Amino acid sequence: MTGSRIVMCTRDDPDYRDMGSVVQGSRRTFTHLCPGKQPRSEIPHYRLYRQMRARGTLINLWAACAIAGFTVLAAVLAAVLAAVLASPAARSQDGADDLARNRRWMQERQAQRERQPGAGLSADIGVYVDAGAWHPGVRSLVEILEANGVGCRLLDSRGVRPKQLQKLKALVLPGGWAPSQWAALGTDGLAAIEAYVESGGRCLGVCAGAYLVSREVVWEGTVHPYPLGLFDGRAEGPVTSLAPWPKSSPVAVTLTEAGRRWGLPPGTEEPCLYLGGPRFVGGSGVEVLARYPDGSAAVVSQKSGRGEVVLSGVHFERPPPGSSDEKVSGRGVFAVLRALLLAGK
Repeated sequence: MTGSRIVMCTRDDPDYRDMGSVVQGSRRTFTHLCPGKQPRSEIPHYRLYRQMRARGTLINLWAACAIAGFTVLAAVLAAVLAAVLASPAARSQDGADDLARNRRWMQERQAQRERQPGAGLSADIGVYVDAGAWHPGVRSLVEILEANGVGCRLLDSRGVRPKQLQKLKALVLPGGWAPSQWAALGTDGLAAIEAYVESGGRCLGVCAGAYLVSREVVWEGTVHPYPLGLFDGRAEGPVTSLAPWPKSSPVAVTLTEAGRRWGLPPGTEEPCLYLGGPRFVGGSGVEVLARYPDGSAAVVSQKSGRGEVVLSGVHFERPPPGSSDEKVSGRGVFAVLRALLLAGK
């Protein structure tokens, strides 16, 4: 390098940060002649490498966070969806559909009676079919009874009054949604049911109807006092060993000796539908007529005044899920319902 002088820098040299200097005349040109003496953090390529590596680490960190976040979000959304499906709002929509179908059905029956006065069976069984009554269940129950010669009277909430109930052999509060039944019946309807039972009537509560007549309801761990208290124990549901709400499952109950004495037939033990019904706990003078597979009480009876309540956590009137038949038919199921409603009558 003719005509130039190379000055090697040291750590103490002010020009160390410029690595070295080449001096030509009065003009100084800086070149990187001693990279070995420069801190790596000062080397442009190394700084770029560190930045890229830091960014890569951040990218990996963000990716991991995003994956974890999406996983948590998916779990939360699944829980929210399940809650929505089981929520009062969802039940409200289902209940509105059931109510509309129930009312059309009542109108069709009324029109048929008007076309054929005097035709049909005498109404021995009163069946509540207003708000909170599950249409497939209540319709199956009525059709099974009437196909075998037992006439039914369909009752809306205004029809549940002492005068309308007094001539009935039994009253059915069907499956559905107990809070809606409670709200629709109101103080007058509940008082009429209580008076009917206390004066010697029999009330069959199926699933929601069983919750309704119980003194205390425990639903998914939360305790709710109920107004009727014709069954003075607790109705606890759902039985999660069978199916968590709102899922359904097949169930086969086991008859007890008390159930056989009551007159329940062997067909009681055939598989039927479970859909959120209660188990029954406590109560004074309670007879357990059938038990769930876990041994808890599935069907019970209890005296109340001169009458009695019979409560079932299962739907004998409906086929188990997965059945090829949409309806239960045959005298086997009728024999179960007849015993629950009319045994000893």
